[in-house]
Amino acid sequence: MKLPEEIGYIFAGLESRGHEAFIVGGCVRDIIMGKTPHDYDITTSAKTDEIIAAFQKHHIITNGLKHGTVTVVINKKPYEITTYRADGQYSDNRHPENVFFVTSIEEDLKRRDFTVNSMAYNPKRGIVDLYGGVRDIENKLIRCVGSPDIRFNEDGLRIMRALRFASVLDFEIEEETALSVKRNKELLKNISVERIYSELIKTVMGNPDKVLNEFREVFEYILPGISINGNIDSSAPDKCVRLALLSENGGISLKKLKADNNTVNTVREILAFFENEISDPAILRLTAGKLKYASFAQIEGFSASCVRFSKYYPFVSGEFKKITGDGECISEKQLAVRGNDVIALGISPEETGRYLKAILVKVIKKELPNDAERILNYLRQIKNL
Repeated sequence: MKLPEEIGYIFAGLESRGHEAFIVGGCVRDIIMGKTPHDYDITTSAKTDEIIAAFQKHHIITNGLKHGTVTVVINKKPYEITTYRADGQYSDNRHPENVFFVTSIEEDLKRRDFTVNSMAYNPKRGIVDLYGGVRDIENKLIRCVGSPDIRFNEDGLRIMRALRFASVLDFEIEEETALSVKRNKELLKNISVERIYSELIKTVMGNPDKVLNEFREVFEYILPGISINGNIDSSAPDKCVRLALLSENGGISLKKLKADNNTVNTVREILAFFENEISDPAILRLTAGKLKYASFAQIEGFSASCVRFSKYYPFVSGEFKKITGDGECISEKQLAVRGNDVIALGISPEETGRYLKAILVKVIKKELPNDAERILNYLRQIKNL
């Protein structure tokens, strides 16, 4: 495996002091799969004070000391280095009550979640693969290390992580692990909604159709009202579009999942757009002009993939092309006149908004050009009636 120079530097710095060091977890998996890791986790036989001593010339971050982690900044990049460790008892289905440090990489790998994440590597020993991670990568399987029931009862979030890895990697979940995911779904009630939402987003942004359908009861347990139609894999790779597709048959409560306001409002606008009779070009333009959060691309992406509304996609796409291509007026802010122009004609401020809305409808329907003088002349005529 070809590793970044900084990793070789860290290995050398630790090994020169008599310690072992390995890259471990997802970065090993990614390299085996031919991908470039986003980051590298390093594990070592060195204790935290020994890690600090080895890299004292560098900026050191020590907020992970109680878990045996020291972050060393090299060439402006942070690298987490963690002492071999094992987890104590889990009492809340999420966090171990304590961790204790061990002396071998083999002991460290025992605590990890899935076989594909339980491999380590250094150039001297090669890949340390105690649980068949390489084999499971070749067979495209997500499998727990040891007993799935034990792994999930230790940390219920691993249920969502199993679903996420299956989606993102486009793997199957091994049979015993899959049965355990379904059997233990109620453990998710002990997991914070923020963590569930985070894993959900990562799942949705992969290839989720297979896991959504195979593990429907798990998703319905945490997301009442979720829509599962098997149409997301090929949809636009946009978080809000995909959440809207999951919400289109009644809706999942993104507020309860503590999604950010922009995401919540964007999904709501995408869904609300199709509550109107948009087959009428004028109504489509009026509706499009009121959008505050959702973009035309998101509306199109949703209509292209949504089972209920895909029939509108050719029309919506065509109309949006006309609007953007011709720079058509679809909102009051695009009108050639402003409120002050209307008031100057003697129309009261209270009535001005109603007049502007009426003008916009006429401009959209092509009954009146978006020309200031033509609009003002029209207003003078109807004001005198």
